[in-house]
Amino acid sequence: MATAPYTVTGTLDFPPDTGAPNLPIVFSGSGQFRSRPADVLNLTGTGTQVVSVGTVPAAGAKVVLIEVDPDATATKTPVFVKINGSATGLIEVSPGGCVLLHNPKPVAGITAISIIYTSDNTVRFWLMGD
Repeated sequence: MATAPYTVTGTLDFPPDTGAPNLPIVFSGSGQFRSRPADVLNLTGTGTQVVSVGTVPAAGAKVVLIEVDPDATATKTPVFVKINGSATGLIEVSPGGCVLLHNPKPVAGITAISIIYTSDNTVRFWLMGD
């Protein structure tokens, strides 16, 4: 695949003090990518699901977005994201939540992801790399 552009943008709005108006914190970034693995994981029961990173190079992913579908039944538990086989530092993502990482020039970045789960969940992910 030839390189293609991407853009990451977002805003975190919150009041800096009680009663104050919301203060928008805007972030953005952009770059080029060649590989773009994406998938929907329909997880059932308990276990660990390895995420396919496709052809993301050894330097790692430039963009990782992981979303956990909302839970209308209030019976689903959070998933835990394991990065590069780490035994510590798991990232918890509750139903309805997401994790976004933008690393425009990875050197020793994300090259492996696993999702650890203890209930049925639907997890959507996108990765972009050179």
